[in-house]
Amino acid sequence: MKNWTLALALGGAVATTVIGTANAASAMVSGPGGSGILIQRETVPFPQENVIRVFESFTAVGSGNYLDKVVMNASPGQIYRFDVLANNNSGQTWTDFHFDLTNDSQGGTSVGFLPPGINSAFQNASTATSTTINWENGTVANNSDVSFSFLVQTGVNFSGDTFKVREYASVPEPLTILGSLATIGFGAYAERKRKPSKSSKKDNTKGS
Repeated sequence: MKNWTLALALGGAVATTVIGTANAASAMVSGPGGSGILIQRETVPFPQENVIRVFESFTAVGSGNYLDKVVMNASPGQIYRFDVLANNNSGQTWTDFHFDLTNDSQGGTSVGFLPPGINSAFQNASTATSTTINWENGTVANNSDVSFSFLVQTGVNFSGDTFKVREYASVPEPLTILGSLATIGFGAYAERKRKPSKSSKKDNTKGS
């Protein structure tokens, strides 16, 4: 079996471990956004999948607080299954979760996500392409977990040896929240203007 390397990188910090034919290996990485542990790696014969199980803990949100999983020495025509358990330790409630896939050797060609996969918190993927999955319509409270399972496939023309899955959580932007509150407030104001006041009703009754 060909050896391959999995690297976890967060906020610019990188830790790598070489994984060969053994069914289990572990690595720890920490950085400004959180930490990740590679729990297990195994090969499943039917279907042929390279299974990567990871536990992650995010202490911050936003695209700058990402966690990278980098697979090196990858082979063409392979399926890599990621089972990820992500813990929210950011102090905020997540409303979205994002996956971006790049092939460092080929600029994203000949490697891609298969259909968006499953998760335990979000209802749908607003964007699901071969290189991006954006999960939304759900929440993950602070000190709670969310699990993801998804597939990455290398094409038969895959000639590079590295691809990277980047993940990060997000919360509503302040302007989005203010805009929603403004919309609600305007609607309430318009509704009050539409309904006649009690004093107006009394005056109309007297007049008649």
